[in-house]
Amino acid sequence: MRKPNRYVKAPRTAPTARAKPANPTDLARSEEDLRARVASKPDDKAAWQQLAGILANSRRPKEAVEVFAKAVALGAPVAPICTPYAIALSTLGRHQEAAKLVAPIQARKPKDFALANLLGVIFERVGRYDEASAMLKVA
Repeated sequence: MRKPNRYVKAPRTAPTARAKPANPTDLARSEEDLRARVASKPDDKAAWQQLAGILANSRRPKEAVEVFAKAVALGAPVAPICTPYAIALSTLGRHQEAAKLVAPIQARKPKDFALANLLGVIFERVGRYDEASAMLKVA
């Protein structure tokens, strides 16, 4: 029988914290709270952004696009919300708008994997295959 090597230690494994799936009740409660917040403070761009994110995560892209547009109109920065906003637009078949939203931000961050991947997929959906290929090579 072979002796175990006493100099090689097994790696320690730390318990990993796994993200729990979003509870639909929690999302509904959060949505209600944010709708009340934007009703009382219609100029609260952060609340509009958060509400749009919840709607996008709830797979309600039409409502999410409307709320994202409201947040941007109030002056919310586009960069932090461009990915979910573009995905919601693309889900609705509004690929050109999604490309116009993502392209300038991706140009400022040319090595951003997520933006390059998203833009590549959008370009592929609209038939701009050369640009799609270039973006997906970056990704």
